[in-house]
Amino acid sequence: GEAAEVARGLLAGPGVGEEVRNLATVAEALAVAARARMESRGSHARRDFPEPDPALRARLVLSRAGSPDPRH
Repeated sequence: GEAAEVARGLLAGPGVGEEVRNLATVAEALAVAARARMESRGSHARRDFPEPDPALRARLVLSRAGSPDPRH
């Protein structure tokens, strides 16, 4: 929660440059997503949800549009 607030504060600040705005936007999204996660996975641990949830175990693969090789 605190991390998201810091990011929002940066976004609301006067004279914020484009790079800081981009970084703060990503930081806020990450903090909100981490707060919504109700499990621990690897080094991303939560005290209130100490175990991984097997129902959420999945592998996501993203690729650039038109790329024949999903690793690129």
